Amino acid sequence: MKLPRRPEWVERSSRSHWYTIAGISFGAFMIQLDSSIVTLALPSLQRSFDASLASAQWVSVAYVLTVVALVAPCARLGDGWGRKNLYLYGYAMFTVGSILCSIAPDLASLIAFRVLQGTGGAAIAGNAIAMVTENIPKERLRDGLAVQAAVQSLGLALGPMSGGFLVDAFGWRSIFWVNVPIGVVAVVSALVLLPDATQRRSMPRFDWPGTTLLTLAAIGLLVGLSGLSGLPLGLVGSLILLVSPALILPVFWRREKRAGAPLIDPPTLRTPQIAIGALGAMVSYLLLIAPTVLIPQLLVPLGWSVSATGVILFAMPAGFLTATVASTAWLHSWAGNSMRTDVGCVAILGAIVALASRPTEIAWIVPALAVLGIGLGVYVPANNASVMAAATARGTGTAGSLIALSRNVGVATGVAVVTLTLHVAGHDSRRDASDPAGAAHNALVGAAHWAWLVLLGFAALAALAALASAVAAGRSASAAST
Repeated sequence: MKLPRRPEWVERSSRSHWYTIAGISFGAFMIQLDSSIVTLALPSLQRSFDASLASAQWVSVAYVLTVVALVAPCARLGDGWGRKNLYLYGYAMFTVGSILCSIAPDLASLIAFRVLQGTGGAAIAGNAIAMVTENIPKERLRDGLAVQAAVQSLGLALGPMSGGFLVDAFGWRSIFWVNVPIGVVAVVSALVLLPDATQRRSMPRFDWPGTTLLTLAAIGLLVGLSGLSGLPLGLVGSLILLVSPALILPVFWRREKRAGAPLIDPPTLRTPQIAIGALGAMVSYLLLIAPTVLIPQLLVPLGWSVSATGVILFAMPAGFLTATVASTAWLHSWAGNSMRTDVGCVAILGAIVALASRPTEIAWIVPALAVLGIGLGVYVPANNASVMAAATARGTGTAGSLIALSRNVGVATGVAVVTLTLHVAGHDSRRDASDPAGAAHNALVGAAHWAWLVLLGFAALAALAALASAVAAGRSASAAST
């Protein structure tokens, strides 16, 4: 099907690249809105389907796992079919999936429909950053990526608050219906604002073996974590699944080095800034999603409504949005990517230490979440810009899909890690809600403390990644000057 061309007034405008950013950002907004709404609804889904958190989390994890499996293939398809086409197909699948999720009769059906949503999400995520990089002047790349990150944070900000009110007022099904009008607006905006797709006469060869290996590694990690979190797989089965990625990924790497059309281009991944930046992207989004799972599990049993919990969670994405806008306006001329990631890590570490020390005190939680959001809002755009700046023109698609892949692995792992930590600590929101002032409350505080300490370890990993990226950038600059 041939799509209508972008209007002439958009094509000829001196601001055409910013129109492109606007069209891309609708996808970023919709995806992040959905992810933050769903994590807030997990307690409601547990009650509705009488399910454990280990089972209910798959409403979130199934979506992200699908994105992880398909984001790199979708980036390759974008090379051949055109990124605008993939974006529009993604919007259509995501919107249809949302309608089906809203009428799902049971938990298994809901999880299956989330896979369809994830397929659409992969088509969007796999081409977004590459489309930004290909259509904005290099000197404005960091600003363009910051705008995209700011819109993502706006979706995250509105998700908990609007989702809380929707779940309390209309039930969990309403959080999927809200995607439908947004999807329609996104399709129209993409048709008008995105540059016309450039299609190749012949499609590039597709790396099905690489896609299969990468999918199996992701499934092993996430299902293994879920087994340890309470999914009935048995200890031995869970451990086997957890170990499987360590066995599969070396095979995947050897396959990619020999493949004529690799899923992830090995020379691009061997660039230190890109590999380290991918790790930073994974950890930063793990830290971004984890509080949206952890805070409702802690506050709802203490008597807070879902809508009130959403308002409390608003502090983090609001801080993220403020930081991305402010850093673009104030730090553009004198603070490079390395300085920004360092500043962001200091704020992240301080915020998580504060949350670990007072895990259930609202007067402490709200400002600490805001600082956490500010730290991530400074760190994420600078880290993404560092990765894309290190990529060659040939490696832009790979680098963009690698960021999207890392981001979604981080989101899925964040949900699984929080679930595992709470399970090990003996927390069950269905039980704790019936005993908010007794022994269960003490267990709740202890579980929260340990969960934040685990997240502090990941924050330290992000700081190490920022330091390593700065060292790699310095070496690259020295080599270029000699």
